[in-house]
Amino acid sequence: MNMNLLDVVVVEDVRERLRDAIVAQGRKGGEFVRVEVAVERRDVVNWVRGQGFADKVYWSDRADMVEMGGVGVAREIRATEIDRGIIETVQASGLRWFGGLRFDANGAVDPIWEKFGGMHFWLPRFELGQDGERGWLACHVSADDDLDAVLEEVRRLRFEEVCLNEVVPRPLTRVDVPDEVRWGENVTAVLGAFERGEADKVVLARKVTVPASGDLEPMLVLKKLMAVAPQSFHFCFQVGEFEGFVGASPERLYRRRGAVIESEALAGTRKRGVSAADDVRLERELLESAKERHEQELVLRMVVREFEELCDDVETDGATRVLKLAQLQHLYNRVSGVLRPGVTDGEIMGALHPTPAVGGRPREVAMRLIEELEPFDRGWYTGAVGWICGDEAEFAVAIRCALVEGDRLHAFSGAGIVRGSVAGAEWDEIENKLLNFRRALVD
Repeated sequence: MNMNLLDVVVVEDVRERLRDAIVAQGRKGGEFVRVEVAVERRDVVNWVRGQGFADKVYWSDRADMVEMGGVGVAREIRATEIDRGIIETVQASGLRWFGGLRFDANGAVDPIWEKFGGMHFWLPRFELGQDGERGWLACHVSADDDLDAVLEEVRRLRFEEVCLNEVVPRPLTRVDVPDEVRWGENVTAVLGAFERGEADKVVLARKVTVPASGDLEPMLVLKKLMAVAPQSFHFCFQVGEFEGFVGASPERLYRRRGAVIESEALAGTRKRGVSAADDVRLERELLESAKERHEQELVLRMVVREFEELCDDVETDGATRVLKLAQLQHLYNRVSGVLRPGVTDGEIMGALHPTPAVGGRPREVAMRLIEELEPFDRGWYTGAVGWICGDEAEFAVAIRCALVEGDRLHAFSGAGIVRGSVAGAEWDEIENKLLNFRRALVD
């Protein structure tokens, strides 16, 4: 289908407004402006996939109320370490930056994670988004940019519907790290730490590497994942044609609107039932499990404690309830508060990340045990991913995710180990959490 008249008008409007913005800016070097025009709603994932840029990003919230895609790079900030100052710089710009950070800034970095750094935020050249009934296309440009080059990028944007490849190369085999024997040894080691009184909870993880029959396109993997894992924060950070970090996380780290902030405690897992009655039975089993309730309470207490350091008027939503997703269900509590004057997103991130839901308690002991026991680099898995835009920010905990590396997909998942945990049951729980990726690659 050819570009319709509305799209032609949009592109011409962007060109004109870009010129006006540069002139109005007075050639102030280094300062970015955001030029935004209204557009009709469209398939954001497919739009991003169809653009001829190597760097791409996608984000949608768990309620499917907001989705945004970005292509190209207006500016990026990357650091080998987790630097709170970078987050505060991004926040102060007033523009929307997408990015994330590692689980552990101090651990050795596997080469597969080198392009992502300890933390990486970027301002896309172009952003397409929609919120409710409103759609927008934005361009970020600085007086330091070559205006003719930027306008050429505008002319390269594709709005016509194109036929894109929808076939994911098939998986050939899988490699589990650690294997089931080593996994059992790790769980035993953690249970020993509990007996010595060193910790209350440690989250242990596994990496499953799946070689495929051809190179994997990160955005296509995301599209397939979205179909089998709705009701999630969906994200993709693509750093090359066949390299990217994708996921469908059920867990919010925090959402901030002005000074109002909310987070949540999410722990404990059961499958969804094969029938309505079976689903209710599993829900009741989850709510009545002393082990799962203990794990949930550890996470909730930590979130409330950190909120009390940052906020006034801290509230929880009362009784623990169950969050039901397509394949799994989890114990859930919401926490909210009003930030004290001057508290920044950098401080919020420093307080909340990593949560006991992905690390453990006490944090320092859990991090040490994870580093000693896990035979792989988590990278951005169990880190934080999301966006910051001045008075607003939203981040998800980077779980239920995978790293695409050419013709290999590295999927990650973990389980909270507490007193009473059984290695075989925790292994099976992780298999359930990995099911969405198996379905995305096969279906």
